[in-house]
Amino acid sequence: MTRLPDSFIPRLVPALLMGIVPHVTLLNPWITASCALSWIYLLAGVKKNWPLPPRWLTAVLTFAAFAGILVSARGTFSGEAGIGLLCLMAALKPLEIKSYRDRMITLFLAYFMVIAALFFSSSLEMTAYLYFSVVGITGCLVMVNHPDIMIKRGLKLALTITAQALPLSLILFLVFPRIPGSLWGIQVGASNSVGLSDTLSPGSMSDLRKSEETALRVSFDGPIPGMNQRYFRAYVFQVFDGKNWKIAYRIPQASFYPEEGEPWRYTVILEPHQQRYIITLDYPGDIPPGYRLAQDLTIQARDRVAKPLRYSLVSYPGTGPSAFQEWESLYLDLPDLGNPRARALAGQLRAQSVSVSAFSDTVLGYFATQDFYYTLNPPVSAQADTVDDFLFNTRKGYCEHYASAFVFLMRAAGVPARVVGGYYGGEINPLGEFLVLRQKDAHAWAEVYMEEKGWVRMDPTAAVDPSRVEREATPGGAEGLIRAGAGDEGFFLGIPRKIQWAWDALNYQWYARVIGYSTASQRQFLERLGLSLDSLAGIVKTALATLSVMAGLMLFYYLRLQMKTEQGRDRVRKGYDRFLAKLRKVGIDCSPSSGPLDLADRASAERKDLEKEIRGITALYVLLRYGGKQEDEDLIHDFLVQVARFGPKRKP
Repeated sequence: MTRLPDSFIPRLVPALLMGIVPHVTLLNPWITASCALSWIYLLAGVKKNWPLPPRWLTAVLTFAAFAGILVSARGTFSGEAGIGLLCLMAALKPLEIKSYRDRMITLFLAYFMVIAALFFSSSLEMTAYLYFSVVGITGCLVMVNHPDIMIKRGLKLALTITAQALPLSLILFLVFPRIPGSLWGIQVGASNSVGLSDTLSPGSMSDLRKSEETALRVSFDGPIPGMNQRYFRAYVFQVFDGKNWKIAYRIPQASFYPEEGEPWRYTVILEPHQQRYIITLDYPGDIPPGYRLAQDLTIQARDRVAKPLRYSLVSYPGTGPSAFQEWESLYLDLPDLGNPRARALAGQLRAQSVSVSAFSDTVLGYFATQDFYYTLNPPVSAQADTVDDFLFNTRKGYCEHYASAFVFLMRAAGVPARVVGGYYGGEINPLGEFLVLRQKDAHAWAEVYMEEKGWVRMDPTAAVDPSRVEREATPGGAEGLIRAGAGDEGFFLGIPRKIQWAWDALNYQWYARVIGYSTASQRQFLERLGLSLDSLAGIVKTALATLSVMAGLMLFYYLRLQMKTEQGRDRVRKGYDRFLAKLRKVGIDCSPSSGPLDLADRASAERKDLEKEIRGITALYVLLRYGGKQEDEDLIHDFLVQVARFGPKRKP
């Protein structure tokens, strides 16, 4: 027997579409194409009465889907592979729908697809999309269970249901014990994440410098530091291979904390970057448990940062003098060969300097007085001696070119030096009074060891004469050498910036108060209510309080529903009474002993000219009064409108 697509397909496919949209950027293109082809065929099949594929072909497609997932995932079952399999199931399931149960399973697949999006993103915009997707899928669920209901009415009912669930969801969010780690313990990748790399080479930051994506947001307990103090540390690069700077050694854990200068106390919300580094303002002192502070003053987490991370730190503007450690001799290492002209220049400038401090100032002066240019589009070096090529030929580059050349000259002269990668500057959001650093604020600078001062920060990029900064390098660049037109946009031209500030402020509050609602935050909240989860008695007390509030809410909803039902009945009864009064005015006997249908038959027989209106109003009344539609606001509205328009006149 020929199998045809289920007639409910047009109500199911929109739900599946809402479920797959958040995953499109993660899915392999062949999966998206398979889903699209399946749903298009089903929609066309319902309209044009096309047959479904035979069962043997459906089975072959199912096995092919599993095989395709395994091949695409290279034999491993990652989060992305799981999502792909779920989407393929949603594409194939409608091909075998033949009962109410199958329709419900298909809708639940759509719900699962929506929920699965939280594995990859918990951003405000994604959460808003998921909420309205749940409303839409619930609307489809209502229409599947009530085929005669209109789309507008179904969506309105779904919105009411989900809105009523929000208070209960909020209560559970606030008091339910927090689960550490990612949801259900699943660690998922984010191939499209953007962040710093653990290898620094000429041009490696070019993509970051063009990105407007947020890297981190920082709020301070006190005033926000000035621009020259906003150096946010991520990596310290140790080894130079002639072209690239790399991290080749595991630095010993710090047994000391710098405590020189007035401390900065601040909270960071770090965007996912799929690596273990933690961004910190120079120089970190006290750090939270669970992180590792190395002696190069970088911090690492136990796991890769795969979701927004919120943490609080204390930093000090100066590290203070410290003895040179034996392991720090690696900051003198250079390849045995290569860049001979740079080595000669380093020896020449060092011979002219009486101290390490004077030597570093001399090198900075060299960058300032020679024809060096700052540009985001430097020429690509084709030479093996990249430092020589930059110092004596091209003389064009941006932060990593200058930091690399500076540290090379220091080491060539026997001075310990290192390249540091991170972020610099940022923008103060006036709506939230916090600092926003974007990927375009990525920066590289240098640190030089001086016996009398310890490790001292040097920023060779800032030494470039501002007149030799090319204009394409100015908008929002990390170095801030030129802030062209900042604050001079005018009212209308400044609107996009103000919108961005508002969106950043909203996102900050979302991450700080919702995503960042941790076990500690929950404990503080419950303590303010006199509750606790730290003991059995506290857990029981909290559970009873929660159940009492939830029961109160449910009772409120029930009483409100009853009241609304009674009000609807009352309006319908009053409307019917007005209808009877109008019939009496034209001489029709409306005896209380006559039922609505008997009265309609008798009135229609007496007044054939009013039969259509009388029977229409009576049918709506019977449906609302006795047909289980007491809460249908659309029907109530139609009934009252028809009664109001009913204006019979006496026969002459």
